Amino acid sequence: MARVFVPAHDQLVTKAEFNELTGVVWELAEAQREIAEAQTELAEPQRGTEWSVRDLAQQVGGLANSFGGSLEDV
Repeated sequence: MARVFVPAHDQLVTKAEFNELTGVVWELAEAQREIAEAQTELAEPQRGTEWSVRDLAQQVGGLANSFGGSLEDV
């Protein structure tokens, strides 16, 4: 029985190792929160840029139609 229990006991996680792992998990969670906040902050200006690009494409298309052609003809 000792041959089974001693190696199994030696593989148990110590309290210090568990506390270290807990600290790492908290750091990862905080980093993930910071990444999510940064993505949210970047999303707003990007939406405005996407709208501007669509608007510009419509205007260019309108100009091309005014001159009797399309962008594919250029």
